[in-house]
Amino acid sequence: MTGVSITEMLKFKGLFKVEDAKGNTKYQAIFIGEQAELVPFEHKENDEMSEIRLWDMQEDIGYVDECDVRNLRFCDFGTCLGVEVGIKESEVIKMYHSYVMGIDESIYILENQGFEFNRDGGNFMVSFPEEKAAIWEEFISAHLELEYWNEYLTENGAVFLFHLQDGIKRYEVNDFINDEVLGLCERLCECKFESIKRMLSDNHFYKRFIS
Repeated sequence: MTGVSITEMLKFKGLFKVEDAKGNTKYQAIFIGEQAELVPFEHKENDEMSEIRLWDMQEDIGYVDECDVRNLRFCDFGTCLGVEVGIKESEVIKMYHSYVMGIDESIYILENQGFEFNRDGGNFMVSFPEEKAAIWEEFISAHLELEYWNEYLTENGAVFLFHLQDGIKRYEVNDFINDEVLGLCERLCECKFESIKRMLSDNHFYKRFIS
């Protein structure tokens, strides 16, 4: 708990089912209540949080986890607060996803910049907000091994970055259709693929994001 007393009985608002990048499922119970006046935050030994802050859901406070934003939206906290704070679809943080091979542990320098990592053997499952895509591409371009490629899923398909003999080549692939990209993938891995979409959806990380 936060150490802040609640003057009114907490009201159960909902139970949210959340799946992380590894496919693990957890449940988050959401309760709401009203506080008549602000009191100092008191941190206790076993508290999960070290501090709290007020947020009107409009001020830019940096990266906010997409799941938390959606939870707030579904809970209709505007009614609780007595203000209109509805979240437009365009304001919901869009997440991109990448299964990364050919990169060493230098990838962890991105950990404090809004990137989420999970190890999968010697590879990495990475998720990041849309606004961090340029940072991701800069890192990949600097660290990707020769004759490797990296792709990340977007809302419309995928972006591919290939490290070839003549440097980095970038392709935006809408709807997972691009014969040149498919050919490069087949040449570098010395195998054949039915399609880009099938190649990616066969990956256990990607398949949950591709419909």
